[in-house]
Amino acid sequence: MVTGLLPSEAFSDCTALTSVLITGNCPTTVQSNAFNGTPVALIIYYLPSTTGWSPTLAGKPTKLIPLTHTSDGTQVTIKGLTDTSYAGHLLLPPALNGLPVTIIDSYAFRDCASLTSVTIPNGVVYIFSQAFRRCFSLTSASIPDSVI
Repeated sequence: MVTGLLPSEAFSDCTALTSVLITGNCPTTVQSNAFNGTPVALIIYYLPSTTGWSPTLAGKPTKLIPLTHTSDGTQVTIKGLTDTSYAGHLLLPPALNGLPVTIIDSYAFRDCASLTSVTIPNGVVYIFSQAFRRCFSLTSASIPDSVI
């Protein structure tokens, strides 16, 4: 998690970098050359319930990951994406609103045909049935040992 500072040349010359996920609030200080030499198409993603975001960060476009979720006050269940056309890699957060993500609900990502890979964070315990049904482009999924 980035907390306040994105330093000079943090991602400089990462020529294959296509996305960055910042799981906390927008960094308050960003060096203008933090993304020098990165692809023009690089997108910086951020999560619901984080603050301080504008359409760009250090000259790169920012985009909200359109996750829907519920909470019982102690844990979070990922319900899905509000935009099933989401493309590329999806890195799910380990927490939302300060609560751990522990469940990926049934049909959460069903029909996300352009989703290519997913990283499920440590702490997720359950992935319910058909969570990734008809994700035709999904080629890899990283699942932690915490999943039962």
